[in-house]
This record gives sequence, C-alpha cells and structure tokens, in this order.
Amino acid sequence: SYLDLIEIALKDNGIGFLRLDGKLSVSARTTVLNTFKSDPTISVCLVSIKAGGQGLNFTAASNVFMMEPQFNPGVEMQAVDRVHRLGQKRNVKIRKYIMANSFEEKIVELQEKKIKLANLATGGKAVKQDAKEIFQSLMSLF
Repeated sequence: SYLDLIEIALKDNGIGFLRLDGKLSVSARTTVLNTFKSDPTISVCLVSIKAGGQGLNFTAASNVFMMEPQFNPGVEMQAVDRVHRLGQKRNVKIRKYIMANSFEEKIVELQEKKIKLANLATGGKAVKQDAKEIFQSLMSLF
C-alpha cells in the first residue's frame, strides 16, 4: 500500500513515526495515539483513511497530508476533522497530493460535483443552475 512506501521514505530519512491502520487492535490504536501525543521523537503518524476516519482524536497533529483522493469527499472531510476539532490549539494545514494527468484528477472532479449537488440539495450555497443543468450534473455521477 502507499503507506508502506511512505514508511520506507521516513525510515530512510531517520524520521520518527508511528502507523495506525486497520490491522491494529483497539488497544494498539490507543497506544499509538498516546505515544503520538507524548513522544517528542515522533513527528509523523501514518494513518489509513479508513482507520482514521472515525472516532479518533488527532489534535496532537497540525498537518494533514491526504495522499490518495477518495470517491466520497465526506470520507476525506471526516478524516481531516480528526485533527481539526475541539481541543486543537494550533493552526492546521491540510495538503492534498494529486498525481498530474492521472485518474486521481477525475476523482477530484467527481468530488467537486458531489459537493455542489449536496449543497444544492440541502439548501446550502450553490451556483444557480437551471433544472436541466442540475439533472445533467446528477446523471454524470452515474
């Protein structure tokens, strides 16, 4: 997985890190979170989007690097919210890495369409469109 590749680069550069993914038990996840908060030699916590998207508090972090876009933009937002939440005392920087001229660019376009449609459906701020354009946008998702 891409976390394995990032792990190699961190080891090669002597950067202290921890890893939290779906293979860890609940108690092991708790240990990782506590160590990340308290160990000054650890500057990176590699977290898979599935393992980090729910029920965790990463307010010890101040940088989020999204390495792989998700079809569902809500999944990314939820993962970022683990860092940028109540109790966070630092500014949070979020960086998304998208491979140029790749399928990832199409995923980002799809995310943008989904967000616009969700805003429109929930009465949020949306660009004014006529019914035909809205229908076409909705159909393009399928």
